[in-house]
Amino acid sequence: YQRRVRGYPFVMARSFPSVSLSDLKACAASPRDHPISEAIWRSFVENRSLLINLPSISDRSDAFSEKSAVIEKSFQIVSNYFELPTSEKTQGKHTSRLGYKQLAQKERYTIRKGISYQMPQNPPEFQDTVLSLYDFFAEITISCLKIILFHLDVDYEQFRTAYFDDNFLPPEESASNKKSNSNRGASLSVLNLYHYFNVNPDLGPDENCAQHVDPGLLTVLTRATVPGLELFEPESSTWIPIEEEIKKTHLLVILGDSLELLSNRRIHGLLHRVGKSSGSRLNFAFELRPRKHIFHPWNSPQELTARQNETYTKQ
Repeated sequence: YQRRVRGYPFVMARSFPSVSLSDLKACAASPRDHPISEAIWRSFVENRSLLINLPSISDRSDAFSEKSAVIEKSFQIVSNYFELPTSEKTQGKHTSRLGYKQLAQKERYTIRKGISYQMPQNPPEFQDTVLSLYDFFAEITISCLKIILFHLDVDYEQFRTAYFDDNFLPPEESASNKKSNSNRGASLSVLNLYHYFNVNPDLGPDENCAQHVDPGLLTVLTRATVPGLELFEPESSTWIPIEEEIKKTHLLVILGDSLELLSNRRIHGLLHRVGKSSGSRLNFAFELRPRKHIFHPWNSPQELTARQNETYTKQ
C-alpha cells in the first residue's frame, strides 16, 4: 500500500511503514524540517519498529546500493563460516559472550568494537566483512535515534556525551573508532550473527529464541534466510510472522527497553521471539547499547542528580 504523509509517499508493508535508506539519512540530518519525520516517529510509537527498504544491488542510480551488496556478501561469508568444523569456528574466541558460542538450538558469533581479540582467519574476508556490517548497522541506529530523540525533545549531542563512548559511534562521528587495539572506551553495542539449526521436530513455538524485549536502545534485524521472527501485537494479543510479509531488501529496526525507560514510556520496547521454521536459518542482529544503564527518564530528578554527581566526581 501507499499512504501519503504531508504529501510524501510512504510505502506500507501491511501496517508497517517502510522508508528508504536515503530518506532516513536525510531525515536524521534535519528531523525538524524533513517531511517524513513525524511519520517515522509515529511508526516507532504505534508499531514500536520501522522498516527500512534498501535499494537493490543492481540499482546503480542509488548511492546506497553498495550497502545492499555488503549485506548480501555478509550472508555468503557468514554462511561459509558456520559450515566450518567446530574446531575452526572456535578460533579467536575471546570470552563466553564474545566470539563463537554454540547453544541448544543455535550457534552464534558475537562482535564488539574496541575489544582486542582475534577474529577467525577463515573465511579470509570474515573480519573485514562483518566489521563493515557493524559500522553500517551502527549508522542506521544512530539515524533512527536522532529522529526519536528530536521528538522526545532530547538533545542528541547531550545524549551522546552522557551515554556514548567513541566506539559506540559510526566512523563519521568518531575519529577514534579505528582504535581497536585497546579496551578503553570499548563499545557495549553488539553484532550477533545467528545460525538456527531447526533440526528438532518437537521444537516449541518460541524455543529457538524465547519472547523478550532487547535491553538496549535500538536493534537492527536483517530478514533471515528462512522466516521465523515474530512480533507481538499488544492490541490483538497475536504474534505477527513479520518475515513472511517483508522483502530481503528490508531491515527492521525495533525499540529496546532502554529507550522505553528514557522516554518515560512514551514509546515502548517491542516484544519478539523466533519461532520454529522449516530449515537452517541465518540472520544478523545489531543492538545499539549505551555505555551505562538507563534506569529512569531523561532529565528526571534522578538523572540530573546523577549528572551533577558525575561532574563533582570528575572535578
